[in-house]
Amino acid sequence: MLKQTIILSSNINESEKLKSLALLDKPTFNVRYMSTLDLANYLLELSGVTYPQAFITDDNLSAVLYREIKNIPYFEKLSFNDIMNLVASIDDLRRYIIKDESETIHDKLPKDIFVEKNEAIIEVYDLMMRVMENNGLIDEVGVIRFALENIKSFPDINFVIYEKSKLLDYKLDMSLLDKAHGALVKPTKICDSNKPLKIDSYLKAFGQTNEIESILSYIYKNNIPF
Repeated sequence: MLKQTIILSSNINESEKLKSLALLDKPTFNVRYMSTLDLANYLLELSGVTYPQAFITDDNLSAVLYREIKNIPYFEKLSFNDIMNLVASIDDLRRYIIKDESETIHDKLPKDIFVEKNEAIIEVYDLMMRVMENNGLIDEVGVIRFALENIKSFPDINFVIYEKSKLLDYKLDMSLLDKAHGALVKPTKICDSNKPLKIDSYLKAFGQTNEIESILSYIYKNNIPF
């Protein structure tokens, strides 16, 4: 049976990644790219475990919390977009914490130099947790944490994360990947530096056309004086 490869990915389009890997002679058959949320849900499915809460996205959670966050004096002038960014930033913070999330946030943030701001952030964090608990909701970080606590290990799956992925900094995400693998996952290089990529023409390269080259080509082709 062909071993499945699951690559933990962030925000780059999957098809473009597969095309790039194919150009670099990397096999892309039976390769799946997943966000950490996708991976958590997939591993829970394989483990036969479900969470009882209803899932809520960060955008919807921000909408639910909008008025209450604006009632916090420090954040009263925030726009809805600002509040979405605030919720996303708190989620980023939560993903650095493997266990004892609430205790760690309440213990660490007040010791930072930005006391007033951090107290307001803790107030928003407590509001987020309270609203989700009271309404039977779970967000992305909650799903990842639930999966970390409840999944089995799957050594028959080839789990991959590429070097320089921003997810490498998230301890929670990496702990989930390591548990799924059954051991520490070492970051993988996309291209061997000893085999530099050769491009015959900029027109054959991935990405947008090089504008300077295009302009120069047009000048020479049409004999336009510099």
